[in-house]
Amino acid sequence: MFVSNKKAIKLLMAFLLPALLVPAASLQAVDRLSRSAEHSVYFSLADKFGAPTKERFTQFDCSDKIYTVVELNELAKGKHQVAVRWIDPHDTTRENTRYPFNVHHQETRIWAWLSLSRGVGAGMMQWIDPSAGMEDFIGPWKVEVLVDGRKIGGGNFEVSC
Repeated sequence: MFVSNKKAIKLLMAFLLPALLVPAASLQAVDRLSRSAEHSVYFSLADKFGAPTKERFTQFDCSDKIYTVVELNELAKGKHQVAVRWIDPHDTTRENTRYPFNVHHQETRIWAWLSLSRGVGAGMMQWIDPSAGMEDFIGPWKVEVLVDGRKIGGGNFEVSC
């Protein structure tokens, strides 16, 4: 009886051990994948040279040039594609920004921007009402960022006049 218990334990271990190791190996692969493309998405304004600052904002004026900044770490070197989808307060896609970029270093910083424009004829009313022609833009906005067709993040900001 003792011998058969030893065999049973060996058989049980032979079947259980691989089953226990496979999920651990899968988790390590997923962890390696997520670490290989760490990122940060935030909103900013321009510096004196017209590039976005590293300062993060969530509130913007109607006249601001709004930057969505994406900081990527450890993305594979080579050619990539970014897509930024700007969604207005009425849940309408107002703008899609797409462009290719190359990664040469461990850290890469890319951005897209949005400038809001008044409707035709609304400019004359601006001196009476600063929000004239900007009503569709006022409120909470959403942004979605994709790199190589994969959603990596996004965020929210508010526009007021």
